[in-house]
Amino acid sequence: MIVALYTIGSSTVYDVKKQKDQLQLFLAPSDSVQGLCKQHSLKVYKLVQLDKMLHKWFAAVGFKGNP
Repeated sequence: MIVALYTIGSSTVYDVKKQKDQLQLFLAPSDSVQGLCKQHSLKVYKLVQLDKMLHKWFAAVGFKGNP
């Protein structure tokens, strides 16, 4: 059984089976291991531009030493 072979929980196997189609779409554009390393989440952000600007602001504030 997969659970014993990879020492993972049965709920993990269930979740992977449940999200099979999403995982295949997520992994399809990746040509290599390096491509996979760049992807961290299955989530699709609706406000990508806002997220980028917020990240820049957060990094700038942190760089100045402000909490």
